[in-house]
Amino acid sequence: MHRALAVAWAAPYTALGLLAGLAMLAAGGRVRIMRRTLEFSGGRLGVGMTRLPQRCRFSAITLGHVILGVNAHALNSLRDHEQVHVAQYERWGVFFVPGYLLSSAWQICCGRCAYRDNYFEKQAYAIGGTTPASGGPVQTSTTLAVQTAQAAHAVQADRTGQRAQAVRWTSGQTSRR
Repeated sequence: MHRALAVAWAAPYTALGLLAGLAMLAAGGRVRIMRRTLEFSGGRLGVGMTRLPQRCRFSAITLGHVILGVNAHALNSLRDHEQVHVAQYERWGVFFVPGYLLSSAWQICCGRCAYRDNYFEKQAYAIGGTTPASGGPVQTSTTLAVQTAQAAHAVQADRTGQRAQAVRWTSGQTSRR
């Protein structure tokens, strides 16, 4: 039941991802199912993503339970990072994109990088095991470290096909529900 609610909570963005994915397929792309997500890659849209202006360029993007990548190689190398975003969509639901954009806006206001210093990207890089293209290792706060541990637990449970136990953090201690 919990899994169904998480999928439903992310469904509006998954629908957008499916539309983009279908456009990718129509332009010669491919699709596959990996870790309970649809991964679309390649085709003319994949090539087009690599030709965007440098500031807007990306190798993969997640929309709910859909991951769009420039090619299969990019998806293979960024899968763990993008799976963290899938878990973030499940947690934040319809508030994920506004939260992501607000985090980026806040970073710009503070004179930092909108992408590399974004709260959600820092978490994805910490768990995904990759480093941002525009800088070195990402620094994390105590709160981010706690949430990173929770997300890592969820991603690991997803990898093994087991259901993750919900963990509530209160006053630095854990309690299980």
